[in-house]
Amino acid sequence: MTNVHAINSPDKTTIDAVLHFVTEMGKRGEYSANTARLLNNAVTQLVSILADDESRNPLNLLPMVEDLGRRWGVRNSAKPETIATYVQRSRRALTDFIAYQEDPASFRGTKRAPKGKDRRPSEEEKKPLRTTAPALPPAPSANSKVAADEVRTFPLPDGRSIKFSIPLDVKRDELAKYMLHILPLAVDFSPDDVQLFRMSER
Repeated sequence: MTNVHAINSPDKTTIDAVLHFVTEMGKRGEYSANTARLLNNAVTQLVSILADDESRNPLNLLPMVEDLGRRWGVRNSAKPETIATYVQRSRRALTDFIAYQEDPASFRGTKRAPKGKDRRPSEEEKKPLRTTAPALPPAPSANSKVAADEVRTFPLPDGRSIKFSIPLDVKRDELAKYMLHILPLAVDFSPDDVQLFRMSER
């Protein structure tokens, strides 16, 4: 970076110095103009929660970022995602400001991790994907007599089919319960379908 000492910022122990620094970094291309605006907005929002007797010194504010986010969220009834975003952006702005003050010549700005990188996978994502369908017992031949628990085939209009087996002594209410069990498997399932099905039973 050239002209690293050219930032004539306000008192470096104030929030105004942080906002001025972020704006200048946006002009110099260390941040995009949009990133600089978002960082400054986040800092402004969180420090708005400070009482008159609380420090505005960036060195003191950095360890308080999480608590400031919590307090700001309570006062503004903000969503957790908004709070987390403001906390992350404020921490970035304060960290960069402090790093610049310590060594302007080597400052290059922190880089936000690309989407999908450096993120812990959820428990669902950790589960191995099932790449093959579970094996089905072979369908009976056309000439064989279908016995209890033997696989039956219900053809669909587009050539697909549904395979199932039903005991010979199954009762009507048992089949009704089974229908309610498999109905949610339909790709176009709606909760209203359950109500309509129950009405059709009456």
